[in-house]
Formats: sequence, structure tokens, C-alpha cells
Amino acid sequence: MKPLKFRGEGRADDAGFKPVREWVGGGARAPFFVHDRAEPYRPWLALWLELPDGFIIGRGIYDDEDDEGGIAGTLREAMASPAIGAPRRPDAIRVDDAATAAEVRAETDGKIPVHVAPTPELDEVFRELFRAMAESPGDVEPSYLEEGRLPAASVAALFEAGRTLFAHRPWALGDEPPLLQMDIPSLGVEGAVISIIGQAGEALGVLIFASVSDLDAFFDATEGEMDEDGHLGAEVLSLTFESATELPQSMRREATEHGWPVHGPDAYPVVQRREPDGVPNPLNLRDLRIATACAGALASFLDRHAEILDAEVLEPVSESHLDEHGREVRLSVPIEDFEDADLFDLGLDEFNAYEPLPADEPFAPRAGRNERCPCGSGKKYKKCHLPLEESEHAEGRRATAAHAMDAQLVAKLAECGQREFGEIWRSFLRDLSARSDSTLLVLPLAVFSFEADGTTLVETYLKEHGGRRTPEERRWLKAQQASWLSVWEVEAVEPGRSLTLRDLLSGERRTVLERKGSEVLKLRDAVLARVVDHDGLSLIAGFHASMLAPYAAADVVERARTTLELDGSVTADRLRKAATGSALLDYWEEAVREERLRSSLPPQLANTDGDPLAPTLDRFEVAAGAAREVGRLIRGIEGMIEDEDENGATVYVLLRPRDRSEHESTVLGSIRLDAEGLRIETNSEARADAAFDLVADACGQRIRHIEREYPELSVLGAATEGQQPAPTPPSPEEERLFAESKARHYAMWPDLPLPALGDKTPRECVRTPGGRKEVDLLLRHMENSEHRNAIGKPFNFSTVRDELGISSR
Repeated sequence: MKPLKFRGEGRADDAGFKPVREWVGGGARAPFFVHDRAEPYRPWLALWLELPDGFIIGRGIYDDEDDEGGIAGTLREAMASPAIGAPRRPDAIRVDDAATAAEVRAETDGKIPVHVAPTPELDEVFRELFRAMAESPGDVEPSYLEEGRLPAASVAALFEAGRTLFAHRPWALGDEPPLLQMDIPSLGVEGAVISIIGQAGEALGVLIFASVSDLDAFFDATEGEMDEDGHLGAEVLSLTFESATELPQSMRREATEHGWPVHGPDAYPVVQRREPDGVPNPLNLRDLRIATACAGALASFLDRHAEILDAEVLEPVSESHLDEHGREVRLSVPIEDFEDADLFDLGLDEFNAYEPLPADEPFAPRAGRNERCPCGSGKKYKKCHLPLEESEHAEGRRATAAHAMDAQLVAKLAECGQREFGEIWRSFLRDLSARSDSTLLVLPLAVFSFEADGTTLVETYLKEHGGRRTPEERRWLKAQQASWLSVWEVEAVEPGRSLTLRDLLSGERRTVLERKGSEVLKLRDAVLARVVDHDGLSLIAGFHASMLAPYAAADVVERARTTLELDGSVTADRLRKAATGSALLDYWEEAVREERLRSSLPPQLANTDGDPLAPTLDRFEVAAGAAREVGRLIRGIEGMIEDEDENGATVYVLLRPRDRSEHESTVLGSIRLDAEGLRIETNSEARADAAFDLVADACGQRIRHIEREYPELSVLGAATEGQQPAPTPPSPEEERLFAESKARHYAMWPDLPLPALGDKTPRECVRTPGGRKEVDLLLRHMENSEHRNAIGKPFNFSTVRDELGISSR
């Protein structure tokens, strides 16, 4: 850059001008970390360059918390004691950002011109300086233990997980393995992305990015290779495997001394975190745990889904793995929009996290105390809903606090199990985790049902740490010990607040505070859950992520009764036994798998006669001048109703008379008569043949059959797949008509022979205990379907139950 010149003091050139003594200043992150604190930190380097001579006139090092240092502080020191020459002040100053310029102006009292402009000369100095630093040997010896900051036990866990992952060799399972999403809630990891590397035989392992955007930035910056300055574009955590010959001697010596196991001489795990500019960041315990959890979860995932790394078409998969510390790691593929993937079209995974009511925030009244209540009662708010809403809010805050306390205690119990029982605990937890990926149930079930050497995990924990637990924590643990796992059916829902549940095995009832569950679950849905009674509240504290409908849940209950020899109302003591909970978990998982399989099969479409659905169109030619007579003859066919469409053509609907088992008459087909001829439309070949015979016999030689077609459903007015119109809410009149229609149908329902009841009527069935049980289950199924699929307000089956003498329980 050509230096500025101005008239002033000092020796001038021949033209009477002298060069401006310009100082160019700035800072850059050092390419190293300083280890003079408990946690290493990466300082800033400040430089001042004097132009036109090009001397480094001042330099300094500072960190983000340094109030006295920084670029302005380094300038002050350089003016007082420059690296070269006598103390002096520059004629002009140039920096590359406005914030630094403001600091510099304050330091110089505004007496020196300060310009904000690019500083390429200084950038080049930093580049050369950092390149030299990178080539010089560091003064910190490479170490797995990071100078004692990392526990040997945590490094041992890394080696164990790394050995298991290396045995799977994921980099050899596909040329372009898919990216995986990783979530580790306990470590604050959400939406991280795993990239498996090593397909070319180099740098075997995985790269872990905090987000998809970081992954994109990495590939944008590197385009497969690091740029000449080593910039990566984003922070990257890597777990790679090195050979014994490539591993630093100090790290190899540590592995040998501690006896850390490896899969082979080329499989030493190395974890590194690199900054966006490529500088390695000293490893901390969180990074080590993330890499360890990733390795263990990925190995477990590949046990079941190794083929996914080389699949041409990705089927969505999302599974949770619990490590030996009870830490959940959830892996999902593909990473794009996975949470929105409708895997089974059952809504089974919607109820996947507790959310008590209300959130832990101050109460916000809906009106002033002396104002009219918003409910419209005309009373003052303080005399109407205010006391109730304050009470409900207080209960919700207590529920939120209880769930937070429970999460902490479950984690502590898992740590206690690992510490006190070692492999026995790990084996127990692995067994439960292998049988279910529903982590929100598995971990609570494990910690509160584990027993060894004649004692429970909770008893062991309280013996060791009970004195340091608060009275409320000890009460909560006691309440958890008193709870049990069972199949709970929803009997009532207060959306956004609570659920009333009935245990289908013990008969116990509870009303639980549960915001999210009450917004997802419907009447007669069933959940596999633990319900805890604590200080006057009932809360769900451990549940399977998949719900079941009444028939599937009833199968689980019946199977449990049969195999576990459970008669009548089962006692809570029996349900608390680990073997009972374990069996219920197995039966529930099997039922969920069956439901998912059933939902994945293509539907077998049929009409009400059981005929395969096959839209059929028969075309006829009508003899000249015979149209009026043909219409008259068609009208004379039994069950035929005449109508007219919007285009003026005559349309006839062929009905089959209703019998006792049908709510209304069945439409067998439609006939259209217009200037183009006669058409018969039906939805199966059997109905097409029957309608053909009826019309041909009635009309004789007046019509002549031309052809039979089998059009797509869309030709007959149905939308094709992917084009289904969004359902529109029914109008008040439509709701009224629906309600009246259902009322008429269910008034006759007790006396209709039903296939589900062996062609017996409900009234006949309720005369025996077994029949009453069948009718009750059928009604529960119908109630559930109404609340999930009803158009308008769901039908209230209490009148039907009263008619048959079956309580709603």
C-alpha cells in the first residue's frame, strides 16, 4: 500500500513532503492454547506495524477477560516503549473495524487520526507468524490424560467404545455412507451430525459437527481438502484411529501403562476438537464423553442396521442407545426432516416426553382481581376462577419441580449402579436397552427395579448418599419405590392439563398432571407407564413412547395374566416385581411391532360385500328414439332411484334394500343416461355383472353393449395418492346431521348381529360374563375410534352402555 504523505515537521523529500508514520494495528486468535489455568484458553495476539518501514513496533497477548490489555493497551505500551527506536507517536493509525477504532481513539484522546480500512500488511505478518509457530515443536507433550485434566477411567471408556466401533469398520460398509443425526440430552447435544470417514483408507473414524449448518460450512471451506491456511469453516470434533507407529510416543506409553484395550495395532482412538481455523483445542471431559457415547451408540446401531450404510434407498430409522452410565444417545437417519417423518402413520411416537402443566413461570392472571371473570359468569375474577387458576398453577409448578428432581435422581442412581455393582448393573441395563429403545421408560424401570445381593439400587444409594439428600428427595425416592409399571387406559382427558388413567391390571385409578400427553392421547388409548404418587400429586415418571389402541392393549393384558398367572385384580406388590415389569415390556414391544407391521402393509381394498375394489364402467349405445323408453324401463327396476346431475343428465342410483345388520341401504351402482348413451358405474366386477344383467333384461334390444373399462379411482372422482384434499371442518348443519345419524344408528346397535361378536347382538352377549367383557372391549374400541376420527363432536356412548347395563368404569 502506498503510504500517505502530508506536510509537517521532520526531514522532507525533495518536493517538501515527508512520508506519514502510519501504525497499522489489529488482533488475531493465537494458534495455540495457554495452560496456566485450570482450563486451557486460547489468547489473542495484538500487533502494531509501523509503515512505511515495516517494523513490528508493538506486540502483546491478552484474553477475552483482559480489561487492560487488548489492541489499545498494546498501542499505549508501544508508544511509551516501542520495540525499535525511541518513544514516539504515529502520525496516523489504521485498524480494520469500528469497535477497535473507538478503543484506539479513546486511548489517544482523539489527537491522532484513526482510519477504518483493510489491513492486508498486518494480515500477512500474522500469517507468517502463525506458520512459523505451527512448524516449531510445542512445549506440551501429547497426552490422553491432558496433563491430568481427564480421568483415566473416562479414557478407558473411550478405548472400550472405540474397540467395539473399530470392529464394525463402518468406513468399509459403504462407499458413501449416509450422515446420521445424534442427540445426547444429558450432554447438551441436540441435532449434531455424524460423518463416517475413511472410505479411501485414510483417517478412519467419524467427524462430529454441532449442526447441519456447521457441516455445510465445513464442506464449503474445505471442498474435500483443507485450504492452504488449514481453515475448516466450522468447529469439528473427531474420533479417528491411529496406528501404533503414528501415535505420539507419550500417548502410546500411557495406553500401555494403563492397559487400555485396542482392537489392533492400527486402532488407537484419538479424539480432537479443532477450531474453525483448524487450530486443535485441548480436549475437555465433555468432548471425551461425547466421542465415547458416539462410538458406543454407533456400534450398537450398526449391530442392527449395518446394511443402511450401503442402502440405495434410505428407510428412516431412529433409535436410542443407553451407555453404561445410563446416558441416552439417539441416532437417526436420514438427518433431513427426520422428526417430521411419518414412520408408521399411527401417531405412536407423539407421546414421547413429559410436559407437566404449567411451565415453571410466575402466575399470570387473566384479569384484574376485581374485574369481571373472563368466563362470562358476571362474577368478579377473585370470586370466580382466580382461586382455581392459582391453585392449578401452583400444582403445575410443583409437578415441574418434581420431574426435574426425578431426572437428577435417576442420573445419580445410574451412576451409583455403575460404581457399586459394575458389570452386574451394566449387564442388567444392556439387557433392558436391547429389548426396547424407549429410553424414557427403560432407564427409570432399570434404576427402580434393579436388585443385587439382596438389596435394591435405591437402598444402596440411600445408604451411601441418603444423608445428603433433602427430605423431599427422600420422599420422592420412596414414592418411586412404591410405584409400578402397568398398562394404563385413558378414561378422561382435560386437554392441555391432565389425564385420568385406570390400571387395566390392578384396577387402580389416578388423575395425572400431564400437558403434552393430554394434548396427544385420546379416550381409551393405553400407555405402558409408571405413575408416581408424591405429596398429593400423581405424575407419569417413566413411560413407553408408543401407545396402543384398546384391542392391542387388551391382548397385552391377557397375555400377562396368562403367562404370569395373574387372576382378578393384580396387587401392586406383584406389579412391582422386576420380572413382571420385564415381561410387560416384552409384550408391549411385540404389540407395537405388530401394529407397525400391520400399518406398513398395503390396504386390501374391498366393498361392503367383501368384493375386491375394482372400479368398473360399462358403456352402452341407445337405439335412436329409444332414450325416453329406456329411462322408463330403468326406473322400473327394483331399488332404482332417479336423480338429475348438475348438467341436466338423468342419473339413476341402484340400491340394495337394507337388512337388519345394516345401518342404511347399500349403493350397488349408478347409471347415467344422456345424449352420448348409457353408462353403468360400479366398484367391483360382481356388482358390475349384476347391474349389467338387470339393465340388459329390462331394456332388451333398445341398448347395445359397447365396452367395459376399468378406470382409475380418480376417473370416478376420487383423488389420487398425494392429491388428497385437506379435510374441511363440518358446518354446524353437517355436524347436526352427523349427530342425528349416529344417534339413530346406535339406538339400533344393541340389537344388530355383529361379526365382531360372532354374529350375535350385543344384547345377547351381555347375558354372560365373557360376553359382557367382549361387548365392553368393543365399546371401548368404538369410543377410541370416535375420539380419534369422528367428524364433529364424538358420540357419547353412555346411553348405549346404560341400555346394556355396562358401566363406563
